[in-house]
Amino acid sequence: MPFAPVVLSEYAEQVFDIHAGNKHAAHFMTITCDVQAAWRDRIPAVVHIDGSARPQIVDPEPRTLYRRILEAWHSRSGIPVLVNTSFNVHEEPIVDTPEQALIALEADRVDLLVLNGRIFER
Repeated sequence: MPFAPVVLSEYAEQVFDIHAGNKHAAHFMTITCDVQAAWRDRIPAVVHIDGSARPQIVDPEPRTLYRRILEAWHSRSGIPVLVNTSFNVHEEPIVDTPEQALIALEADRVDLLVLNGRIFER
């Protein structure tokens, strides 16, 4: 099962089949839509077997840390998309505390963890 993508709003329609009828819902990861054919091989971790994805659009305002990370990645890679995850494992609740996030890191479920302005690695 692929992860869900997060995308800069100004590239959402270029990467995904986003239009006036589904754009608002795509801000909340509540819909799936097709990934544009030209992007499927560039972002395979977020493309379902049927060529769809469940994107989350991130607007320019407010300019959150999340938005700035996505902008920095786009600047370095040319790809306006990152993996977005609920940070949980099947049949487990969503990670909700720093302690649970550190357990996920120790259990090798993530490569690194950014928490409270610090980077943690196993």
